[in-house]
Amino acid sequence: ESNFPRLLSEGVHIYDSPTLKFNGVRSKLDPQIIHGTISRFRVQKGEVGLAWLDNEPALIEEPGTYLVDSSSFKFVSLRNATDKTIVLGAKKILTVNAGEVAVTFKAGTLAVLPPGRHYIEAIDHTFDDFLSTQQLSIRLTPAEGGRGKENELLTCETKDLVSIGIRADVFYRISDPEQAIMKVGREFIPELVKDTSIATLNNIIRSTALGEIAQSSQPSAQSEAEHATKVQATQAMGEAGTPLFFDKAHDQFLAKLHDDFKARYGLEITNIRIEQFKILDKALSQSIAGQAIKTAATQSELANLEGQTQIATQRQERDVRLQQLAAEAEARRVQLKAASEKSQAEALAEAQKVRSDMEANTRRTQAQAEADSIRLKAQAEADAVKIQADAMISQAKAEAEAIAMKAKAEAERAKLLAATPLGEKLSLLEIYGDVVKQSNEGVQKIVYVDPTTTQAGNPFSLLTLQTLQKDLVQLGGTGQNLAA
Repeated sequence: ESNFPRLLSEGVHIYDSPTLKFNGVRSKLDPQIIHGTISRFRVQKGEVGLAWLDNEPALIEEPGTYLVDSSSFKFVSLRNATDKTIVLGAKKILTVNAGEVAVTFKAGTLAVLPPGRHYIEAIDHTFDDFLSTQQLSIRLTPAEGGRGKENELLTCETKDLVSIGIRADVFYRISDPEQAIMKVGREFIPELVKDTSIATLNNIIRSTALGEIAQSSQPSAQSEAEHATKVQATQAMGEAGTPLFFDKAHDQFLAKLHDDFKARYGLEITNIRIEQFKILDKALSQSIAGQAIKTAATQSELANLEGQTQIATQRQERDVRLQQLAAEAEARRVQLKAASEKSQAEALAEAQKVRSDMEANTRRTQAQAEADSIRLKAQAEADAVKIQADAMISQAKAEAEAIAMKAKAEAERAKLLAATPLGEKLSLLEIYGDVVKQSNEGVQKIVYVDPTTTQAGNPFSLLTLQTLQKDLVQLGGTGQNLAA
């Protein structure tokens, strides 16, 4: 409207203007909508938005929907956040994975970036390429190239001027990327490793006889310093030192190449693998093959003889060993029998001792129980006698107290009765009754006596009050006479 762009949201819009121009409808889900100076774009998670604002590059990583109305804003594109290089103007995002480095130049000076995510904003900081620091391999092939297994063989001459073809691979890694780039150049590193390895291998083959090459068995390059350390260690242990590559002097060349490359170029030759070597002279090859067959037959026969000797020796050793094992088994059996008999005797003695101890303890317990029973019985009898004596004493005391009380009561009663004539008569009557009662105790027969015998002084007379009174009088007189 009036040459100004507008974005209308959902709804009904009514305009009455001759300057209004309708351009169309776009979905809100579209990643980018540009209308005049208005830019609406969406940055999803995992994406980076590239745009220009006031002639400055802008890298937008925050997810969201953006709406910009500016004539100085220009949306460029959306990039995947996992892209290794995201570049817009002077701003760059470099993602360096493990096992590689990024080669950059800052103001003309080499700057090697380690693994990680790097943000570059300086305009004079440029990115060149990525350089792998992992182990790489190069096939040593002739300079003229060609394809096929025959053309992959590197032609060399031995010390005895025999032409042989070798299929070999050299393994290397960049240990110091900055030194390698400064000394060699990123794109010339493989060429340097290949050419130097071919030249070194040619020199090794020229200094080695054909027989020595055929007998070599260790195709790995090692550090000369490490080898010297290992040799000193094995010599200190009294063992033989392990030779380097091909068991001869050419190993030292590869070791020197390894140390020289690492110190001079920051490159480490980690291994050289010779898969195959072939004698190119067919006549010589056939002659050597025939000789090898004869040698193999001789070696096979020698191996058979040696095997038979070893079998006979092992049989003898086995028989001796079996005899030794039988003797050891017999000795072990006798030893076990003696140990068993000894253990059985010790067990019987221990059982007898336990039985004797148990019987002694039983007798001791019975004697102790009998003694305790006798002591308890004596104590019980003593306690019973004591209790009976205490009871008799208590009874005697009670009887004495009863008699004393009765006597006292009788005395008081007699005293009271004597105070009156009737009481005196009653007392005499009671005494008479007691006498009659006591005199008749145990009487079984009754005898009738002549009444004339009831005179006083007759022992066979019956008791009467009169006679009783006379007797009392006489007793009283007798008492007075005795007192006088």
